[in-house]
Amino acid sequence: IDKLRSGGGARDGESLAVVAELWDRWLTSFPEEQRTPAMQSHDEFRWMVEELRISMFAQPLGTSVKVSPTRCEKLLSADKR
Repeated sequence: IDKLRSGGGARDGESLAVVAELWDRWLTSFPEEQRTPAMQSHDEFRWMVEELRISMFAQPLGTSVKVSPTRCEKLLSADKR
C-alpha cells in the first residue's frame, strides 16, 4: 500500500505490460493445437518468463538464471517456430 501511495505502482504496471507482451508473443508462436500447458511446459522461454516475473516483482527471492526483457527477446527471436 505504501508503494502505491508513493507512486511505485506505476513501475509494476510497466513491468506487467512487458511480461504480458512477451508471453503473448511466445504463445502465438505455437500452432493452435500446441497451445496447452502440457505441450508448452518444456519450453525454455516459458521458464525465462517465470524468472522474469520473479526478478520484476519479487526481487528478494532471486532467480536461478540471469534474466531480462532483452534476454527474453533474444531467445524468442532465435526460437522462431
